Amino acid sequence: MFALDPPLAAREMHRVLRPTGRIAVVVWGARVDNPWLGLLLDATADVTGHVVPPPGLPGPFALSVAGELRDLFTRAGFTDLTLERVAAPLRAPSFDAWWNRNLTVAGPVVAVLERRGVPRPRRGPHPGGAEASSPGAARQRSGASRPARTKCPDRRGHEVRKP
Repeated sequence: MFALDPPLAAREMHRVLRPTGRIAVVVWGARVDNPWLGLLLDATADVTGHVVPPPGLPGPFALSVAGELRDLFTRAGFTDLTLERVAAPLRAPSFDAWWNRNLTVAGPVVAVLERRGVPRPRRGPHPGGAEASSPGAARQRSGASRPARTKCPDRRGHEVRKP
């Protein structure tokens, strides 16, 4: 989701995977399914006047459309593709914990805020209670590099039967 050239990245994953290998990737689901991150990006844009991420650059929701994600991996040569929606709610024991987590996972956003001199929020209780909680969702894609063969060469080039 952060690759500058997702088709190239998917092709490279396919190229380096062994012939009968499998791959699994996880990307954020749709923005509407991840309000905690959408709110952070919107607030950053409101404060700075700059859309985050900038148009034309990859971001957390770049591969959130299931059909586009499937097509990306199909065009790269993967087979036997599956897609699962995975619940990924964000829970934190406090607002401070939520903010510190975002400092870790949303580094570019934090960098923009710090360059603009935006102060960190004051410590204090989270409105509505001590815990901060928000729904979230991710998409997990898995696939095979190519169909398994009944025979494959060993390191010396001799054919060996697969069990």
